[in-house]
Amino acid sequence: MKKSKNRLKAPTHESEELLKKALCEFHSDEDAKTFLKALGKVAKSVGSTNLIAKKAGIDRVSLYRFFSGKVIPSLGMAIRIFKALDFELNINVVHTSREN
Repeated sequence: MKKSKNRLKAPTHESEELLKKALCEFHSDEDAKTFLKALGKVAKSVGSTNLIAKKAGIDRVSLYRFFSGKVIPSLGMAIRIFKALDFELNINVVHTSREN
């Protein structure tokens, strides 16, 4: 059976866990490069970087720069990359005591 060049594979559970771990590390050390490199590994596992770039509406070279950690994408660009990979970004409120 031929592999479709116009479709990405669905992310695996392992991919999801890799991103969760990298996001937790980013949350503690604020080093976006580690997270972006993990995102790059996930992208490679689901298919063509050209197709991901096309789905995200960015050029392939920029995508490689993001995944290498050389360039930090804007939040909007990151969300477009997540969507292209069939992930979504969720925000949770962290309840801490604050003085008003």
